[in-house]
Amino acid sequence: MYFPYLRGKQEEVLAVRQADFLSDLTVPIFEPTKLSDVNCNRWRQAIQAGRRFAIITNSANGAPPPASDDVVSFVDGLPAAAVFSALEIRANTDDGLIRGFAEWFQGRTCVVVHRNHLYDRSELSALLGLLAEEIVHVLIDGGVPREVLDNLPARGTVLVRDGFAYETRNAEYPQRTHFDDLLRTYKGRGFDGFGDFTIVGDRFSARGGPAYAVALHLTELTQTTIVTNHFVSSPPHIRGDLPGKYFDALTQLVEHAEHRRQLDTVAVNAFRDSLASRHFPGLGKPKRWSILHHFEIIERALTAGGVHAFV
Repeated sequence: MYFPYLRGKQEEVLAVRQADFLSDLTVPIFEPTKLSDVNCNRWRQAIQAGRRFAIITNSANGAPPPASDDVVSFVDGLPAAAVFSALEIRANTDDGLIRGFAEWFQGRTCVVVHRNHLYDRSELSALLGLLAEEIVHVLIDGGVPREVLDNLPARGTVLVRDGFAYETRNAEYPQRTHFDDLLRTYKGRGFDGFGDFTIVGDRFSARGGPAYAVALHLTELTQTTIVTNHFVSSPPHIRGDLPGKYFDALTQLVEHAEHRRQLDTVAVNAFRDSLASRHFPGLGKPKRWSILHHFEIIERALTAGGVHAFV
């Protein structure tokens, strides 16, 4: 199964809501960065569209992060069959918060994300005991030793790794970088599922800076791994003319996707339509389309491989 980790920003939520090709094999994990009425309605619309996902109740990101009690109340009011309550355990996570989460969501399938904490197996077992085997344990790669999760009761264990080769300046992206091989190797590593941070990476920014170059990102499967293609607008990399830079990068993307059947996705067709109509949609929608494309190629691979959902 596939558990992509997303921040609850507009384009990430809309990508999940619009991904009609997703099956039960994909369960996005959201860390809410804002609990506005608009965002909450988008999540409800995603449920109505048949999506399943998890929502972390103790966000660390946002300006400021939403209050945990507010997120708990929101998640508690959503259908348990569609939305998994989630907790992210970090180095500064309080024992009482973990114990309170387990008590509140007892009897409901939950997701517990492990990120850079020092709890050992016996401590976690005691704190999460009420949830017992209803937990999906999600390990952020490098966050805790793998053996911490060994022998903990669970519905399944998932390894999440950031495969996106982030650059601080769009102009610095090379043509292609390695993304990850977890799609091919997670079972051999002893996990029931895997995840990533899509083409966004494991970082949060409340707002973007000026775009001196436009970079569009498109992941692609090879025989052994996933790579990321980066399509960057041509020099000079100066401020201004975003539409021109966008169409420069977009032309490269569409030309690369031509005659590559595996890149024929809903999102790539949206990129093609944008080029054909010469419509500049801003830089939010292209980000959404890149996330959608990534979802679709992984969903296809899991389906072709005969993978079954464990939750």
